[in-house]
Amino acid sequence: MSRLSRVLRGVSLVAAQMGKEAVPELRRAVLVAQQGLAVPLRAAAPPQPERARSHETRAAPAARAASADVAAPPSVPERRPPAGAPPLAEPLVIATPAAAVDGGGSAPRANAAPAPDEPPAPADWAAEPPSAPELREEAVPASSLGRAFHFGMLGASVLTSGFGELARRRMASVLGGESAAGGAPESARTAFVNERSAEQMARTLTKLRGAALKLGQLLSLQDEGAMPKHLQAIFAKVRASANIMPAAQLHTTISSELGTDWRERVRSFQETPLAAASIGQVHRVVLRDGRLAALKVQYPGVAASVDSDLANLRRLAHYTGALPKTLFVDNIIKVARDELLAECDYVAEAASTERYGELLRCAMAADPARLGGKFATPAVVRELSSARVLTTELMLGEPIEAVARMSVGRRNAVASRVLNLTMRELFEWRFVQTDPNWGNFLYDAKRDLVSMLDFGAARAYPKPFVDNYMRMVDACTRRDRAACIDASIALGFLTGEESVEMLDAHVAAGFVLGEPFGAAGPYDFAAAQISARVREHVPTMMKLRLCPPPDEVYSLHRKLSGAYMLCIRLGATIDCREVFEEIRDGYDFSPAAAVAGADGGAGAAKLAAGARGRDEPALV
Repeated sequence: MSRLSRVLRGVSLVAAQMGKEAVPELRRAVLVAQQGLAVPLRAAAPPQPERARSHETRAAPAARAASADVAAPPSVPERRPPAGAPPLAEPLVIATPAAAVDGGGSAPRANAAPAPDEPPAPADWAAEPPSAPELREEAVPASSLGRAFHFGMLGASVLTSGFGELARRRMASVLGGESAAGGAPESARTAFVNERSAEQMARTLTKLRGAALKLGQLLSLQDEGAMPKHLQAIFAKVRASANIMPAAQLHTTISSELGTDWRERVRSFQETPLAAASIGQVHRVVLRDGRLAALKVQYPGVAASVDSDLANLRRLAHYTGALPKTLFVDNIIKVARDELLAECDYVAEAASTERYGELLRCAMAADPARLGGKFATPAVVRELSSARVLTTELMLGEPIEAVARMSVGRRNAVASRVLNLTMRELFEWRFVQTDPNWGNFLYDAKRDLVSMLDFGAARAYPKPFVDNYMRMVDACTRRDRAACIDASIALGFLTGEESVEMLDAHVAAGFVLGEPFGAAGPYDFAAAQISARVREHVPTMMKLRLCPPPDEVYSLHRKLSGAYMLCIRLGATIDCREVFEEIRDGYDFSPAAAVAGADGGAGAAKLAAGARGRDEPALV
């Protein structure tokens, strides 16, 4: 079937989903295809039944909110931050320490500054902290019909723009324009993901949140060589999205989960959210006992629409041909579904938060020096938590990237601590917090404490996978080609039938990634240019690989990539080999270790038992 036939078949499918509103756009798209004329894209109007109005929260005098799923009151009061709250554009850092493994405590404060005895960072690393994105109110479509409508309108816009771009290229080539002058014609695939459609894609994915936003975030973490530049730009915008629910939808959602009397159980509730992400948004509350807490509210309809949203996204990608086949989009969608369903379960996230905190406390009690410093996790407020609302104590500090403005010694120490913890999460606990968002790591310079947030993406890894991953990392640090290939086949990275060219690229990329743990002495992450060197091999691997990566790798490599990027961002020069060799030399490959550490890893069980002075499993 030709590309044109395939796309026209997609138009019919999109039309069936959208109804009469999309017919003019679809007719225009077909006319463009038939006549070969480059017709400017007309922006699709928002669906009338939703009646949601987007606006800048700080600039609007009032928040008007209504949707097909939530009835808005006649008027909604202006959503002003309470007195003393930080401006929205500043790092969100007001907090109290909770469940800190050092057992310490201090009065709440904001924006921790470098310790007085610390000299300022060199000029080349004294970067300004990034300002928070502007928050915009926009109702989240909760019904399956409303969400399908938005996907349909997005499909119509992409197809219209794609046909117009193909026609423009054809005319330019015939008339000796830019395509002819530029040499080989651009591929038809890139025509459907062009600058004209990029903004519409970003707007739609941001509005829908949930599966749409999550898949965009997963795709944004793929290497630059795997996707067209326009797609990279789209998913970068999606990743930085900060849309929030209108007040009416917010309060209806909380009341449906906690009961209509939930406001009586808190002293105060900050209407303006501290943060917004793909699954939900976070608000500051003051509990009745005076503690500050973070109340996370899941967007309505997100959990119920996971399968339909992903099916629509897959259909859109298939009929536009926007993504290369070797990206194995079906596998990414399958992994995204599993992760989304897990992250939508706030009861499970509460359990993961407590489990991770227990692992940290056991590790610190057994040997505080092994983690290289102090960590903290938030306590869960059970009486204000449910399947779709999660409340935890607020943590003290500022986003960890602010350490880039501190001294060389402080930057190296913090980077080494985070990388050390990442290795122990995988190889000793087999339970990893896989979300590398720097906003999930707060640093309190006064107490030299790293606090960790958001355990919705925390997951356990089976011991056979971790065994083979240890073998692969060890082979890469020793630059052992045969051992690297054997471990990669055992893991599922390779089938064993790959060409020599593919094997060369895979092994070379692995050696680069294993380099920090095999280097003698301090390793300079910024000077090593790890990303650029790995990127050299991506085109070959994208062209020649025969299978998708193992499912576990999507979340794990997201975490490892985040740890490497933090080391680069902080300009760290640290000794990684000593820590890795200590972990490797103590690693237990025996099957008995899997039984002993079934709930958190054999290393965690040993640490917990050692901390209590008796031989029993950890309570995690």
